Amino acid sequence: MNNNKLLSKLPGKNLAGILAFIVLTFGLSLIFYKLLSEQRAQIIVHADYAKLTDFVYYLENVKEFWFGTETRLYDPETTQAIFTRLFGGDYPPAMLLHIIPPALLIWFPLAVIGLSSTAWAYAIWLGVSYAALGLALLNLYAFVNQRVKTASYILVIVFLSSFFSSVTVDNIGAGQTSVFMSAILILLLRRLQSLPSSQPSIDGWLILYGVLLGIKPQFLLFGVLILLLFSRQKETLWVIALTGCICLILTPRLGWLWPLEYLRTIDKHSTTQLPGFFSDTIILDIMSNFRGTFYRYIGANAATAISTFVFIGSIVTVFAIGVYHTIRFPVKTSPGWADHTKWVWCIVMLESYLLFSPHLYTYEDLLAMPLIAIVFLNAPTKLRGTFWTLLVCVLFFVHLQSKLFVVNQLHLLYWLLKLSFGICTVISIWPRSAKSLQHITNHNP
Repeated sequence: MNNNKLLSKLPGKNLAGILAFIVLTFGLSLIFYKLLSEQRAQIIVHADYAKLTDFVYYLENVKEFWFGTETRLYDPETTQAIFTRLFGGDYPPAMLLHIIPPALLIWFPLAVIGLSSTAWAYAIWLGVSYAALGLALLNLYAFVNQRVKTASYILVIVFLSSFFSSVTVDNIGAGQTSVFMSAILILLLRRLQSLPSSQPSIDGWLILYGVLLGIKPQFLLFGVLILLLFSRQKETLWVIALTGCICLILTPRLGWLWPLEYLRTIDKHSTTQLPGFFSDTIILDIMSNFRGTFYRYIGANAATAISTFVFIGSIVTVFAIGVYHTIRFPVKTSPGWADHTKWVWCIVMLESYLLFSPHLYTYEDLLAMPLIAIVFLNAPTKLRGTFWTLLVCVLFFVHLQSKLFVVNQLHLLYWLLKLSFGICTVISIWPRSAKSLQHITNHNP
């Protein structure tokens, strides 16, 4: 394997995009600092409670890991010790930490900045996230505009309207990872779609996107499964190897038992109630998934069991199909039907997460963005299935209003609309005939 060849694929002709990302990040960070993070306290402590945003919660853990003494981050007692010291007393609740070791490395620069200014670290994270999302959407728009101008106009309207959704407001207010993860998933899917099947050599960008998804385990898993579905086994192995190396390097500081402690943490997310200091980690009333919707009708234990079973089952199924594609259909010899159905399985995987993940709050509904990106990435040169495409766009906008549905106790209606969005997404990209399938698979962007 030629490492020089691998590294040479990263910057090269993408220098303009990298510079645009830096400039956009700087501008957005300044805006977010002036309009948001400078104007409000990042940590609020009252006599009977304490409050901080989700990103600041992550940042305090990352700072403690690199510059503090409580480095066994996946031990619940460590979390309690960090925040007891931070707040000056026991102020439940706190969250269980579910980021994985690559996040500690990815966020190291923000931890350094956070030592002197949490407000600036928060603003820069928002700037990075929305700059990445903006460039991902511009990349998608450039592709769609080249093929179907009508579809590009629809795409602009859809994504502009999404910036005024309740989910977007949620993510800005909490500094959540969903924005950055959606951007990386769109860039990963667009990159895979642009690579000619006749060039199966290792692509450095795919490896970079895969490693960046390693902030949280579910996104790393999605990246690996998508690479498998597209028969990119070499990039898959690189992502796994680099992630494993990061984990191994950080293990002495995390403690040799951190994998077991982390597995216990993940397992706790499938329980219905946590005690004491972590009592509000699980709030079924504000979840937008099957569990948060149907526990009212079948009980919390049954809803949790069904959610866990269906989600894990869908992941295992996609993994099996990905392995089958990798073994049976190398990149050069993948038949037309396999080239198309891998997009369908990407939808199944992401939609099963949005519908059945045991632990999912409204801010993560922003992950509908990669799903609708798949719809436009598969649009042929003549807008196909206009009714279904428009219906998906309408449901996408509704999908991003989850907070409004949940606040108004319309969980069942919202979950059914979310299910409808997933079904319509599959229908909108399904070929209407053998001729349309041939057109899709023969197209070389």
